[in-house]
Amino acid sequence: MCASCTAPRRVGVVTGLAMEARIISKAANQGGHHRPHLQIAGPGAPSAQATVDHLIGEGAEAILSFGLAGGLDPRIPPGALIIPEGVLLPDQSGLKLLETDRRWRTRLVNLLSSGTDVREDPLLCSFEPVLRVADKAKLHQDSEAGAVDMESALIARAAANRGVPFLALRAVSDCAATAIPAAAASAMTKGGRLNIWPIIIALATGQLNLLDLLHIGQQSQLAAENLSRAVHAALPAFSLA
Repeated sequence: MCASCTAPRRVGVVTGLAMEARIISKAANQGGHHRPHLQIAGPGAPSAQATVDHLIGEGAEAILSFGLAGGLDPRIPPGALIIPEGVLLPDQSGLKLLETDRRWRTRLVNLLSSGTDVREDPLLCSFEPVLRVADKAKLHQDSEAGAVDMESALIARAAANRGVPFLALRAVSDCAATAIPAAAASAMTKGGRLNIWPIIIALATGQLNLLDLLHIGQQSQLAAENLSRAVHAALPAFSLA
């Protein structure tokens, strides 16, 4: 096998949220690695193609969608890593499956499976936040997807348009049985940053229960910790620099 066939790819990473990008940057600094090519696309990745084009222009040879996801399959616990065999993009004819890079996925799954719950279930794209437990159950029934996010399938389509390999690495931050209060969802700005004022107002007016917020926070923290451990392991393995 030729050396170029097995050489690590220079990976460009796309996140929806600033806090997801910080996980990678912090892990890279702690491990003594160069920070990867990284772009924050914002929730829903409204400029997915431009984001991917920019990363390729910086030298990226493969694209990784990285961050949090909502659980749809009730068998998948909070904190589980999702490295999907494909991402599902809704279109006029139903759901279009965009497959992830098999060799890359297999290597990452093997690397991260020791001591961590790693799933390869399909990852569904939603154009709106999925907040209610009933909506999660309906999406799982209709798609058989394990989890949902708002960016990965759009990023996958953009990568396919440029002919570069694509993979997603996500962690479940709210399981299928957990509802997300609307105030918490509205706290994310279009630029992927946290605005705490909707949460403070909702707590002060009784629209948001503190115990519910803490429960969601615990699940999100577990997901972030597992993503951080994954980055520590994956950075040297894939030369994300």
